[in-house]
Amino acid sequence: LSAALVFASCNNDVKIDENKTLDDANEISFQPVVTRVMRVAGIDAETLKGTGFRVTAFQTGTTSSPYFANVDFTWNGTGYYSDNKYYWSNEYNLDFYAWAPSSLSSNYASIAVTPGTTISSQTDLVYGKATNWGKLTGSPGQNDGRSGVTINFRHAESKVIVQLKNTNSNLFFTVKDVKIGYLADA
Repeated sequence: LSAALVFASCNNDVKIDENKTLDDANEISFQPVVTRVMRVAGIDAETLKGTGFRVTAFQTGTTSSPYFANVDFTWNGTGYYSDNKYYWSNEYNLDFYAWAPSSLSSNYASIAVTPGTTISSQTDLVYGKATNWGKLTGSPGQNDGRSGVTINFRHAESKVIVQLKNTNSNLFFTVKDVKIGYLADA
């Protein structure tokens, strides 16, 4: 399986199904949505245009033998496209797993992040999943991807702001430390 992933990520050929008409209307592209920025230098819709994101796609309902793996999609002025073109299958729909920044050591199932020790050195991480997209007609629950797959990115980490308010002008406080405890896994 790992050999297949390396081949898929380095492949310079256009990936198509048999009997496929090659035209730009069949090319897979994305129209991402990014939730609010949670960091000082966070990823939002505008910064994503400069950095792009990475995507792995599988036939809907499977996570073996990817349609494509770890492919970078970048902004071209109208949508996010890959350098090597990938086209919609006439046979089945696709599930997409995406993340940014694409420079992180990652794959569709796990992303390794080590938080920086200062705020300015911390990397924002966004991830998203879009399932059952394709260009087949009449498939129940299917999302038509011919105008671009809508993928909702979420922030994997959070920024916490602690604000103190003193309404008594005769009192002065110096805060030396703030700790957050009893964090639960989400």
